[in-house]
Amino acid sequence: MKSFFLFITAVFSATIFVNAQSDTINSRFSIHAQATLVTQFKPPFDSSYSGENSLRFYREQKTSLTATLYLGARLWRGATAIVNPEVAAGGGLSQAKGVASALNGETFLAGSPVPAPYLARFYLTQRFSFDKQNEYVADDENQPADQVPLRYLSVTVFLTRTPSVMMPARNS
Repeated sequence: MKSFFLFITAVFSATIFVNAQSDTINSRFSIHAQATLVTQFKPPFDSSYSGENSLRFYREQKTSLTATLYLGARLWRGATAIVNPEVAAGGGLSQAKGVASALNGETFLAGSPVPAPYLARFYLTQRFSFDKQNEYVADDENQPADQVPLRYLSVTVFLTRTPSVMMPARNS
């Protein structure tokens, strides 16, 4: 786990360096990162009912972490590739069941104390210009800096991971 936090620190350091240099130029590549750390705590409480999907009555403290890299590249005129690998670890209160599932949306991505990498999003976009006039679009998450036509048609092929929060519950 210690090496995981060192990796995240290195990614953020590299991101700050890259962003500082590519603010005002058209960059072919874009690198950004984001991490979300959620710590939850609840004291013990009296409960007259307790079931498998109930919020546990005893004291609990849980932490979850997700980290995302936003990697983008301009491939050729009007074409962009975006890749967002993520890593998630940790858990939520009461195994994120019952009312506890609504308290921390990150736990649906984590679900395990061991860091687990996965590909969250990948997409290719091709813009077809209808205009010779362009506007500058600054480098940002999932957007390398570029001159973009004012009028265009965009076609995108998109692959994404569907988190379990989107899936219907088996016990509903």
